[in-house]
This record gives sequence, structure tokens and C-alpha cells, in this order.
Amino acid sequence: MNDVLKEFPQLGPTIESFTRSNFQDAERQALALRDESHRLKNRTLESLATGWAGAALTQQSRYQEAMEHLQAAIASLTELGRPDLTARLHNYVAVVYEELGDFDAAFVTYEQALAGARATGQRELEGRILGNIGEAYVNLDRFDEAREPLEQASLLLEDLGEWALQGWVLWAQGRVVQKHGDVDAARDMFVRAIEITDRGLGVRGRAEARVGLGSLYSELGRHDEAIGLLEEALVLAQSVRNRREVFKTHLALSQAYERAGNLEKALENYKAFHQARTEVYDEAARATTHLLKVETELSKERFEREIWRLRNVELATALEHLEEQARQLVRLSVRDGLTGVFNRRHLDEQLPSELARARRTGQPLSVAMIDLDNFKRINDSVGHAVGDKALQAIADVIGSHLRQSDVLARYGGEEFALVFPDTGEEAAAAACERIRAAIETRDWTDISLNLGLTASFGVAQADATCDAGTLLDEADARLYAAKAAGRNRVVASPGQPCEKA
Repeated sequence: MNDVLKEFPQLGPTIESFTRSNFQDAERQALALRDESHRLKNRTLESLATGWAGAALTQQSRYQEAMEHLQAAIASLTELGRPDLTARLHNYVAVVYEELGDFDAAFVTYEQALAGARATGQRELEGRILGNIGEAYVNLDRFDEAREPLEQASLLLEDLGEWALQGWVLWAQGRVVQKHGDVDAARDMFVRAIEITDRGLGVRGRAEARVGLGSLYSELGRHDEAIGLLEEALVLAQSVRNRREVFKTHLALSQAYERAGNLEKALENYKAFHQARTEVYDEAARATTHLLKVETELSKERFEREIWRLRNVELATALEHLEEQARQLVRLSVRDGLTGVFNRRHLDEQLPSELARARRTGQPLSVAMIDLDNFKRINDSVGHAVGDKALQAIADVIGSHLRQSDVLARYGGEEFALVFPDTGEEAAAAACERIRAAIETRDWTDISLNLGLTASFGVAQADATCDAGTLLDEADARLYAAKAAGRNRVVASPGQPCEKA
């Protein structure tokens, strides 16, 4: 980083704001520097400033804009012959892929960035990328694979005196040892992570370290300490407007308050988690769609060039392949890759249309939110491969009890959503009860011995003023009530009607 600042001191304010987690300021300063560099015809600095704007946008969960800036900067710097400057930008491209859920693309891009950092002797960047790789494995619950890159990152960053980054890596290592049952070592790592990150300027790392220790204390029954740390983390995350860190902290707070017996505060934080997560996932869906469109256009360009070369006999084959690829991209854009049911993007597009139709026809419309009970324990005990098979089977069970007009979508993780056109709340709840019973009574031994699954349901009916987001929030609140009441049940008792226009 020092070499970059030595060559481009104009980047100083941008990098300082970024280091302090003032990502909006960093974005604004980078874009101003980009425009000024363009005016002065300094193409290298213009490209680098564009890349830093993309990095700042990444930290704000504005993925589509981030990817556009990062890719433009990488293309320009590659043309200028500056691999030393593209490695850091490849790292942030990998972060975007990871936060969009495309871990295969993320790991490939992280390795590309790591090779670039090592080839150009950027040790601080090497440590940062190794830490990102390790954290990605942690987020996938692949803790054994996380150990080596995290240990390498910790040693490298400690040697360089990069306190903020070392503290963040310690937090990830704490999650690994906690997973392996060493609670004392995990606690010591989280405490040390807080001490180290508090020395630096990065607010996000300070928040993450507190979430790690607070969540551990919550599991140990040290409720007051846990909630205090998590509330501190929430204030820190909100101060830098990091939406992803905000929703993760609200979820941790919801779980901590539930363990402490304060269900009112648990529900309040769960609702805040759902709202913040929805904002981030909406942006992720838009970015994924944008990347699909970009890939489609690139595919068309590549095929057009290939068709020109092949001509005559091979022309028809190439064209057919292109058309099939386009059809496949359309299918991928609306279907969940694991279960084959509709995805969140399709639900977000379809539900407003169904609401509008219900208002025109005067027919009722209900939705249900479904969450598999204690599913994380299943992944932890029998593995993600079995968990994936169970999710596929769950989708089959639900689908077998639906009408052709009903819409089933995977909402995220082990959560599904149902849309029941022309159906009131009572009839929708009855349908959900049939599905719930079918899940509970299914013989799951074909998936794994001693496996049992249940699900909780929240059902809500739209009224004349209800929009899609409010209707899903109401169903989600009832789902939470089903969870709080003991799980494996359907909650559809009328609550507050949709009032948001």
C-alpha cells in the first residue's frame, strides 16, 4: 500500500477514508479524483481511482456499481501493463462474487489476486487475500480448509504490524476453534481480536470482533455481557452504514435476546434483521441479473466471431449452441440452482403482479414463509451434502401439495416462500398444515439414517393496501412467532393488517 501512495499520493484521502470504514467518503473522493485525472489525461491514476471507487461500493453492498467500476479499472490497468495495481482490484471482484453467493468464482478470483500480490511483492495485500480466503471457507462452514490460509495470514500480518487486519483474522480463527469445541481458546481469540482492532482505524473489524465474542457469550448463557457487546457492534456497524454487517448483528442480537428470555426485543431485532437483509439481497439480485446480462452479451459477441470463422456447415451448429445457452441463462435467472424451484428474484417480480391481479379481481391472496427447524444442526452433524439432498427433498414434498397456480420459491438458505393466489388466510393455513404434516411424517432414512425434519410456517393474507414487502414481513413475523412457540407449527392468527401503501 505504501508503494501505491508513494507513486500516487493523490490517493491518500481516499485510502484514509476507506481504512476508517468511511466508505461513502472514500467513494466520493475516489470519483472526484477519477474525474480530475481524466481532465489531466492521467489514465493510470484515473483507472486506479475508478478501482478504489469500486472497492468502496463493494463495502456498501452496492454490487452492480462495484463490479462495473472494478472491471473497467482492471481492463484499463491491464492494457497499461500494471499488474501490480490490478491484484488488489481482483481481490474486491472476488469479494463481490462471494457476497453474491458465487463461491466458485470467488475462489478462482482470490487465487488470481493472490498470485498477483505475490508476484509483485505486496505482502500486506497477500495477507489480506489469505484472510479473505480463510473467511470464505468459514462462511461455508468448511472450517478445516479455513485453518491454513488464516494461519498464514495471521503470521504475515503480525510481522507487518497490520493491527486491524490481524484482529479481523483472529476473529475468523476464533470461529474455527469455537466450531471445534475449544470455547476457552475461542474466547481468548475474540478478546484479543477486540483489543487489536480497537488499535486500528477500521470500524467494521471492531464490530465483527464484538459480534464474535458476544455470540459466544450468548451461547454460554452470559446474557448481559453478550447483549452489551452486540449492541456496541450494532452502533459501530450503523455508524459506517455497512448494511451487511448491520443485518448480521441484528440477527445475533435477536438470538441473544431470545436466549435471555426477552422475546419482545428478540422480535424487534429479528424484524430489523429481515428488513436490512432484504435491502442487501435485493441489491444482490439486481447485481446477479446484471452479471447474467453482461455474460449473455459477451457470449453473443464470442459466438458471432466464431460463427464468422466457421461459416457454412458449422454455422448452424454454432447458432444452435448459442440459442441453447441463451435459453439456459434465462432458466438460471429464475430458478434456484439446488432445488429447481423458483428463486428469490422471480418471487420479487411475481408477487407484485399477483397482488395487482388480486386487487383487480377482488379475490384474496395469501403468502407463507417456511423455515426448516434446526437445519444448521443437520448440516453440522451429517454434512452439507446430506443437507443439500434434504433441501431438494423438502422442495419435492412442498411442491407435491401445491396447485398449478401456486408459486414456490427458495427465499434463502433453508427458507422458502409460498404464494397462494385466490386463497384466503384460513385455506392457506390449512394447505400449510398439510405440508407441515407431510414433512414431519416423511421417512427421511433414504437421505440419512436417524434424520428427522420439521418446519415452521407463518401465513398472512393481503389486504387492499398491502405491498409485497409488507406482506412478506407480516408472514415472516408470524413465522418467528411459530419458532418462538416451539417450532413445527403453522401460525396464521390475524395480527396487524398490512398498512403500508
